[in-house]
Amino acid sequence: MAVNIFWTGGWDSTFRILQLLVVEKKTVQPYYIIDSTRKSTEAEINAMNTIRTGMCRKFPFIEELLRPTIIVKLVEIDKEKILLPNFERLTKSVVLGGQYAWLAAYCEETGIYDMELFIQRPGRMHDLINDEIKFLQNGKDVVCVLDEKTKYTDLYTLLKYYRFPILNLTKPDMTPIAEKAGFIELMDLTWFCHNPRDNNITCGMCGPCTTAIRQGMGRKVSFSGHIRYQLIVRTGLKRLITKRAS
Repeated sequence: MAVNIFWTGGWDSTFRILQLLVVEKKTVQPYYIIDSTRKSTEAEINAMNTIRTGMCRKFPFIEELLRPTIIVKLVEIDKEKILLPNFERLTKSVVLGGQYAWLAAYCEETGIYDMELFIQRPGRMHDLINDEIKFLQNGKDVVCVLDEKTKYTDLYTLLKYYRFPILNLTKPDMTPIAEKAGFIELMDLTWFCHNPRDNNITCGMCGPCTTAIRQGMGRKVSFSGHIRYQLIVRTGLKRLITKRAS
């Protein structure tokens, strides 16, 4: 039975895919949602193609385990389902990205209730669900899911479709695991910036870029991105620019 995963070519989802394939020898079914308004779409697709080629070259047995990525256009997902009111109520008390509504809508449409989603610490989503989870064990593999005690909450309605396999890991925590398993060089092919500059240069200011820098993964951010981070993010100018733009 294949493990269902939302893959973006990013550090977290790629780490988990390689962990499952290389260490656990499990079959993986990746999914990717195309958002035409997202500036990083091209870079993410290129990263996934490059990583797939690299992993199959380094670990030939992976070709039989890694299924072709199922690609879905965001406009094809019915986001007006009952899930949307739950999302809107939840965001009155906590800031959440809109993707949590349409990813849940896709799982609802397709009947998937074991999709792996990559929430890790630290972060708002980690803090939101960390006290509401229970552990599931499948052989050596342990994942987190929402506890049924939250069943009648908006949080459960949105996140009941998922397993959270890296909830208690940080990005730096994954590095020695990848090194030990022999796929650390493939991790350097990952992409994470949401707002790339020309020629797919990391911006240094978006959420994933700032997270990478703050978690000691700054080597993956461009030199110009580091300058923007220091001059704009750390000085608070980003907040001021965003306020004026709105």
